[in-house]
Amino acid sequence: PNDAFRITSGTANVGFRFSDATQLRAVYRTFDSYTGAPGQVAYGLTNFDAHERDRDATVSVRLDDRRGTRFSQHVQFGYHRYRDTFTDNVEEDYNVSAFIKTDGLKTYFAGLAPAGAPGSVPGFGDVLPSSGFTFTDRTSAGYQGTVSHRGGALVFGYDYERQAGLISGTNVVRDNNGVYVHEQY
Repeated sequence: PNDAFRITSGTANVGFRFSDATQLRAVYRTFDSYTGAPGQVAYGLTNFDAHERDRDATVSVRLDDRRGTRFSQHVQFGYHRYRDTFTDNVEEDYNVSAFIKTDGLKTYFAGLAPAGAPGSVPGFGDVLPSSGFTFTDRTSAGYQGTVSHRGGALVFGYDYERQAGLISGTNVVRDNNGVYVHEQY
């Protein structure tokens, strides 16, 4: 159950030559996926309704320009955007009953038991769903110039990069009245 998987990706790479000395190139890449994410949450229990969605896109543009035999320059720009969300429904509640084993002063988890089974300890723990997301953006730009001469070359330039993001998660917890509330971190 909930094992759906879809991935779509695409890439475009285009360029234009204005002259023998000047050319422009642009690259775009996109990625989109959806994944059902059933999995073990704790105590051997399986969560069947979680899913994850990823969207990733990047674009870059580069201009190469040569002015005569002694001067060349490169200008580039890039942008990257990433979105990842993990969602789990809050309707689930695993009220776990467990068999335990004692050995002197130590107590061990022996296995899960149906709620109310003879010899089980009720309320061993609740396993609650959670959701979260990661959003990031990165922008970069750069310039490089080169002046060639008989003794070598003078290279100069500038690079800029900025990255920002938001990473969050939510936990579903019970308040003192037994009501589920979202706790965000």
